Amino acid sequence: MDGLDGIDLLVVRLLLLVVLVVLVVLGFLLLFQLLVFELVLLLVELLQLLLVQLRLRNRGTSGAKLWSCSSRL
Repeated sequence: MDGLDGIDLLVVRLLLLVVLVVLVVLGFLLLFQLLVFELVLLLVELLQLLLVQLRLRNRGTSGAKLWSCSSRL
């Protein structure tokens, strides 16, 4: 009976180790997802700043010229 108890303890420890590994992997995946989300937000902000700079630069030009430039994009 003592051998069976040792095997049961080993199985419980292995299951706890598997659960711990799964939790660590999930944590890294969530961290990676957050990093990608932050990078996408940063790119959107940079594009907005670029658009503002283009609008400020083209403020002196006519609206038709600005429209023709944006329609080609």
